[in-house]
Amino acid sequence: GDVYKRQADDTVTVVVPKAEMGQGIHTALAMVLAEELGCAWEQIRVEHSPIDAIYNNVSAIVEGLPFHPDAHGPLVRSVKWLTAKSMRDVGVMMTGGSSSLLDCWMPMREAGASARQSLLAAAAARLGVDVSTCRVESGAVVCGTSRLRYGELAESAVSHRPDRVTLKAMADFSLLGKPVPRLDADAKSRGRAVFTADVQVPGMRYAAVSLSPT
Repeated sequence: GDVYKRQADDTVTVVVPKAEMGQGIHTALAMVLAEELGCAWEQIRVEHSPIDAIYNNVSAIVEGLPFHPDAHGPLVRSVKWLTAKSMRDVGVMMTGGSSSLLDCWMPMREAGASARQSLLAAAAARLGVDVSTCRVESGAVVCGTSRLRYGELAESAVSHRPDRVTLKAMADFSLLGKPVPRLDADAKSRGRAVFTADVQVPGMRYAAVSLSPT
């Protein structure tokens, strides 16, 4: 499934498959993608993913296997690999166990890096220059004196998907590890955030637990 959406207005919508329960995971995972994508933090928006097996939580299951934390032998690696492979298809889509960042760290990085490389290739093709002469900078591709916004390139970037994704070196990170405002802070402070208790659907009924008198 897509973990980002193309927006002509330069907005980057990150689709996050983990529930935001106050732990800040929507902000954290958006930061991971934004780091690789090379966009400005102000461009980022987050929405929750639909329910799909592609979002099954593999890390929570793998890390829960009954192995000693220091066990890293061939048998342990094989069992973990087989478990991860099977859980992606038959596991569960869940949030918990402090597993969200571990589970989505690589998928979010790869999604951001893939989009970055696609945008770079699209810009190079439009300008007729070698892609190695282009770089990303705050939501735009810069090639010499030319500067193309991500929104201008989003549609054409689809036809320039890379065969191989190249991740940034951690030494080059400029966003991760830095203090940023949480994406849900404004809505929560102004009373606009929608919590479970706020949800209303047609024909909705309410239930309550009746406690035993003794």
